[in-house]
Amino acid sequence: MRILLGVCGIGRGHSIRQTCILSELLKRDHKVALFTFGESTKYFKKYFPDVIIFEVSVPWIYADSNGIDFLKIAHDKNNISQDGYFKNFKAMDKVLKYFKSNPDLILTDYEPISAQLAYATCTPLVTIDQQSKYLGYNFSPFENFSPLEERSRLSLFFPKANMRFSCSFFSILCLYQISKYSRKSKPHFPKPIPISNIDRGLRTFTSLIISVICISVLVGIFTNPCLSVIR
Repeated sequence: MRILLGVCGIGRGHSIRQTCILSELLKRDHKVALFTFGESTKYFKKYFPDVIIFEVSVPWIYADSNGIDFLKIAHDKNNISQDGYFKNFKAMDKVLKYFKSNPDLILTDYEPISAQLAYATCTPLVTIDQQSKYLGYNFSPFENFSPLEERSRLSLFFPKANMRFSCSFFSILCLYQISKYSRKSKPHFPKPIPISNIDRGLRTFTSLIISVICISVLVGIFTNPCLSVIR
């Protein structure tokens, strides 16, 4: 299949998570292209030099417990540019020419430009990230973080998706318990899972995810993707 993978370029967490996904896709001989920016561009150019990368531009989206802060976004000096529109539409044009058609599937790890292309071309969209856990669970605010921030960004970036997979370093139950602490108290985070267990778990989880997604596309479960709703 022709698959576009979008990866957020803030930090390395998104890149590390999608390394497993990309490796599995390549192992299965899918034709893959990347939409990415920032740190992720450097990472994938270094570790996956044979995979074609189209750089995109994503504005910095500010949010707080009240939701999206549009005024703050508008005044951020990094967002005051028209070059982003040119770069993003150019990337969309290039990837369609690279595939010689619309992609069969678009995967994204918190990278919104790939999602925009999915909506524009009615291509099945699957999100694989850690932020989506805030859609399915009603966490209380903790420390200086409000889950509404992430829910607001998710609604802005990915209002529709055919499937959503959410990964979390800590168990959801532990995070839910932590979120119930008062701001004055100091939460005790659980110990991380041993790296060896994470590695085995990621390989199994990744293989399962790819199998489910690919089978869904091939048998036509993702029908009428433009009308799909958040799940």
